Amino acid sequence: MSLEEDILIEQFLRDELSEEDRIDFLNRIETDDEFKKSYLLEKQLFEGLNDKDWSYYTKKQTKEIEEYDILFNDSKTQEIKENIEKASFQYQNRTNRNIFTLSSIAAVVVVIIAFSIFFFNSSVTTEELYTEYIMKEKLPSLVNRGVHVEENNLVEAESDFKSKKYERAIIYLDKALEEDKKNSLLYLYKAISHTELKEYNKAQEILNTLIDSDLVDGEKGYWFKSLVFLKSDRIDEAVKNLETIVQDSLYNQSKAKELLNKLNK
Repeated sequence: MSLEEDILIEQFLRDELSEEDRIDFLNRIETDDEFKKSYLLEKQLFEGLNDKDWSYYTKKQTKEIEEYDILFNDSKTQEIKENIEKASFQYQNRTNRNIFTLSSIAAVVVVIIAFSIFFFNSSVTTEELYTEYIMKEKLPSLVNRGVHVEENNLVEAESDFKSKKYERAIIYLDKALEEDKKNSLLYLYKAISHTELKEYNKAQEILNTLIDSDLVDGEKGYWFKSLVFLKSDRIDEAVKNLETIVQDSLYNQSKAKELLNKLNK
């Protein structure tokens, strides 16, 4: 259907045609099956979306959308409407007007619904899983374990860690590790700090050191290493590491099973 026909149907539905044009329009519906189908579709949409903000949209100067992501970030109807109002599709016509017809709106709505369904039904992201399972706030306090270490280093390290000042935290954690390499919690704090800074290789190296040590909590390195893989979107490596935890009954075995199920959905 041409743009002119779109406009004609729009004008008819809004009762903007002259009596003569209206009669011609009705006669055409009776004789032109394709035009009649287009009219019925437009009529259905018009009745369902009868709102001035959803009608065709005219501006002297409009700008094509640079990013379509804004249309898909929220499922609320009002926000969808607002996003559609921001969108404009240029049509070539002699009057240099840009018209957003009901057919165009319908197409955008269909795309929005399709993307919304996809996003809301898809599995959670690896970043979300990392956030869910890392549970930094539940880490034991460093201060309570600082027996052989300068107390100030532990206090500063934990304070900076909780304030998300990870670079500063690492400085104090390194000082603490120089004094006490047997404190497994220091390795975990440092590995997580590097992970939050997206320094994944450094985090992995620290956890490998913990895993290869003879420390009682050394096996915790496997669990946190899995989370590093998740954060860096290395799903295959995360799965392999989690399977090791399950098979060898290592630290957080039940959570490893749970996480594997989520990754395999």
